[in-house]
Amino acid sequence: MQHYIGVDLDKFTAAKNENAEPSLLFIGRLVEKKGCTYLLQAMEKLKARFPELHLTIIGKGELQPLLQQEARQRQLHVEFAGSASAAEIRSQLARCWLFVAPSVTAANGDTEGLGMVFLEAQALQTPVVSFRSGGLVEAVEENITALLCAERDVSGLADNIGSLLENATLRQEMGAAGRKRVEQHFDIRKQCAKLETIYAKLT
Repeated sequence: MQHYIGVDLDKFTAAKNENAEPSLLFIGRLVEKKGCTYLLQAMEKLKARFPELHLTIIGKGELQPLLQQEARQRQLHVEFAGSASAAEIRSQLARCWLFVAPSVTAANGDTEGLGMVFLEAQALQTPVVSFRSGGLVEAVEENITALLCAERDVSGLADNIGSLLENATLRQEMGAAGRKRVEQHFDIRKQCAKLETIYAKLT
């Protein structure tokens, strides 16, 4: 029997209010399996189409110096914001155009789990763009709340980001579908009630 964790939707009530310029948000530890380098590579492919595209990276990790150097070399608009409070993360998720987290299977076999931040992005009506990796494929609904492609497919990642940046209507539709998905499947109150029912059957 499979049981999912949930999100406290009372904390995710902010209205979607996109930044004036196209913006991407990455949240996660700066380690191999989070795949941030592939996002920087995809951004370089999009520079000519979206010269004002900006990326905010929330998180720290061992790869930060290398990623900062890569962002400079590729001449990208990237802000390394470091750590952030839960409230600030919610605020950033409500303002960014897309949440992009191209997780991959690391060399040691480590993969992404369900990923609470994917649920939080959807709860705030923000479309997700990622690789088809690990447990995150259960957190989102492909082509409904998220656009996914194969791990390390930088061209596919860039294409998916670009298609959503160019289509405000699609972003709104996917955002609304994301909120609905979390309400239906990942509301913490509903999930706790289901868990209590499971425990009751076992006793």
